Amino acid sequence: MKKLLAIVLMAVLCMSIIPMAVFAAEPSYTRGDWTVDGSTYKSPNMDYGNSFTTYQLGSSDKVTITATVTIGQEHGFMVGMKDMNGDNVIDEGADQYYLIDIMGSGAIGIERNDKAWGDWSFVSSELSGTVTLTIVYDNGAICVKNGDQVVASYKDANPMGGTGYALIAKRCEATFTNVSVANNADAYAPGDTTEGAMGGEWTVDGNTYVNNTRVGWPDFAYYCLGNSTDKLVVLSATVTVGHSDNEEWKNGSDVGFMFGASDNNANGTLNERGDGYYLVALTGANDGPTVSIERNRGEWGGWQNRRWDLGFYAGDKVDFVAAYDPVAGKITTWVNGYKASEQTYTNMLPGTGFGLASKQTGGTFENVKVSNTLPAGLTDCMQISTADELIALANLANKWNFNAEGGEEHGANFMFGMTVELAADIDMTGKDWTPIKKMKFGIDGKGHTISGLNVTVEETAGGNYGLLANELSNNGFNAFIKNGVIKDSTLTVKSTADNENNVRVGAVAGFGDRGFASDITLSDVTINVEGKAYVGGLVGVRDWAAAAERENGVNDIKFEYTTINAPAATVGLVYGRVGSDCNDVTISEVTGKVYVVSANEVTSDTVIAVNESNMAAADTAKGVEILDAPEEKPVTPPPATDTPETSPKTGSAVIGLSVLGVVALAGAVVFTKKRYY
Repeated sequence: MKKLLAIVLMAVLCMSIIPMAVFAAEPSYTRGDWTVDGSTYKSPNMDYGNSFTTYQLGSSDKVTITATVTIGQEHGFMVGMKDMNGDNVIDEGADQYYLIDIMGSGAIGIERNDKAWGDWSFVSSELSGTVTLTIVYDNGAICVKNGDQVVASYKDANPMGGTGYALIAKRCEATFTNVSVANNADAYAPGDTTEGAMGGEWTVDGNTYVNNTRVGWPDFAYYCLGNSTDKLVVLSATVTVGHSDNEEWKNGSDVGFMFGASDNNANGTLNERGDGYYLVALTGANDGPTVSIERNRGEWGGWQNRRWDLGFYAGDKVDFVAAYDPVAGKITTWVNGYKASEQTYTNMLPGTGFGLASKQTGGTFENVKVSNTLPAGLTDCMQISTADELIALANLANKWNFNAEGGEEHGANFMFGMTVELAADIDMTGKDWTPIKKMKFGIDGKGHTISGLNVTVEETAGGNYGLLANELSNNGFNAFIKNGVIKDSTLTVKSTADNENNVRVGAVAGFGDRGFASDITLSDVTINVEGKAYVGGLVGVRDWAAAAERENGVNDIKFEYTTINAPAATVGLVYGRVGSDCNDVTISEVTGKVYVVSANEVTSDTVIAVNESNMAAADTAKGVEILDAPEEKPVTPPPATDTPETSPKTGSAVIGLSVLGVVALAGAVVFTKKRYY
């Protein structure tokens, strides 16, 4: 019994010794020396409570601290420190500071202590492993970044006056490496919310800029890149298009640039109600992504200039360039190398700041550049030079203009008010071609030829039909097709309409509503129409005169080996019918030879079959010979050759520097993708 009691007592004694041994072996604070910009900071700095130790690095109201830390041990940073009670110790219950605490879980907490512990502002995203963090502090505004990603931010509406900054460590052996401090104001912290646009460092002409002041709106962030007074400022970047549903403010829907910015109310941020700036943005709107320019002087000024529906979709990368000329009062934008919008102001804003602007939900920028000269390769117009580019242009226009049921969409202004130029002859032979249904932009052929168009319309009781476009339209901008040749092409329409006005057919377009065609040559073009219709060699029915027509008229229409075979239709050599609102327009210089079969008698005077206006066909328009039979184009035999004949090429699916087949299917970009940097 005594032996048993002795064993029990021994066991109890051992159990009581174990905790004491563990406590005795518990390590003390891990401090040490810290090298910051070549200077050595030595421990200790005094404990301030709650088992933290501060390693003060200096004093400044603006500071950037970078350090590599290992997650799993609680440590972090202090900024805005002030020893209020003069005891040379930062105490929780007596002094001021902002604590940026990296929890053991990897979460970040930011706390404001003003002689008493405040509430934590926690960040939901968690860090892990070893990370390099940058803490930017500016008079009560704090930004925390992991690499180039903003992971936490806080802005004190009533900043405390302390200036001390330090590293902090719990007694659990926290470690810091690669500590550096910059006491400059190259980078300021964003305010208001942590839901900011993609933060990070922006490389501009080889210089690195850290994410800058937030615009005082709920949805924009502004990254200042510099200031300029009287020089041209050119900003360029590759931006990612976000969702275009303006009502839901989806991800990254507005991205672009700011110019002429000034903090008029001196509150350290740009506010919509109080400050001045020009916002140049690729905006997400119900009408589709547009390029817009807005002038703000103390309050939102509205979009002064918009270019609609550029055919972009969420996820597309777009090369965006904007130039700001404070002397000329002009802002110009280019999209993928061609001019998209331009606005001139007579009373320029006095601000000089310029930078990047992005929606809070994550617009992205790449290849950011700042310059005082325009990059090479910019053009005034979109240019196309291949069959696949022309097809993609039509596919995108038709996708934006019409919904699945065939009705016109709200956002039906694809390429509104813009011009497309042909840069080469285009052969459409063997291509699957659908004409542009409602065209609201211009095509300038620049003297080039489009050949091989083949369009067949089966059993229609109504509609507009042409080889290039069914309708030339627009209010405020007159869609046009000019300065080109249509060659070796056939348009066939089978009409079941009871009224000829229900079907309009023309070689270029079926219907012109404030849109027109001019300076066109039809070479070896055949129009076949079965049934009632209005048919024009150029446009079937012309309605509503365009301003450009009133000034310049419709000129230089040439027919070569052209046939209009429409025995039941009303036919005019240029227009089948002209409406009553086409006054003060002349048609001149119509020449060539045409074979016509029509319900009406067509002579060289029948430039317009039915003229309800005072639109005049001048004497020079009567230089057309009406043929008794189709005139066949002479066939030139191929030159003799000993080389075996090879099958013709049908064109590549590659357009410019991008794969148009993929682009067209994705509905992404019509034009050549280029980089101008």
